[in-house]
Amino acid sequence: MFNEDERVVLLVGFISLISFKPVLSIFSEFRDLVVASWALGIVSGTFISIEEI
Repeated sequence: MFNEDERVVLLVGFISLISFKPVLSIFSEFRDLVVASWALGIVSGTFISIEEI
């Protein structure tokens, strides 16, 4: 689903999110929504990939 570069970008973004968690606490509800959407996207993408195979 993701190529190597995209995985690196996602990992860096995720680490940055954790590092700046105190700063982003104001946006915690929004962030949780984004994380949930992202996780659902991965699950959906995985099922789509399996169906394609």
